[in-house]
Amino acid sequence: MVKLKELYKRVTISIQADIKNQYFHYAGKESLEINATYEKASKMDIKTFAEKAKRYVENRDFSDQANAELRLYNLKMRISRIELKKREFEAEFLDQNIGERWDNIMIWCLPEVINSKLVINFRSFG
Repeated sequence: MVKLKELYKRVTISIQADIKNQYFHYAGKESLEINATYEKASKMDIKTFAEKAKRYVENRDFSDQANAELRLYNLKMRISRIELKKREFEAEFLDQNIGERWDNIMIWCLPEVINSKLVINFRSFG
């Protein structure tokens, strides 16, 4: 029998692993150490860069610098979306009073996380 707390733990571990994989993938493509990747991503300000990214795309700027900056921007955006979904899942999970059985909880996951909508039917759990 799978308990809700175990399911919660498995889902959050899976999401966290996906976040790490995003960082590792970027680090490998950019030939960076993982700590440098974390630092580089944490320093990027999405709001500030959004206008620059828009100009790159509008001007079809395919320079090495533009591509490098856009790859970092895309990483940061993917991580932000995954973390938002993780927080939404946690809030929904806690909001449902963990001890009770639920009929269904629907979580819209990002393609990077699961590639589809996840429907968990708790009737099947003891």
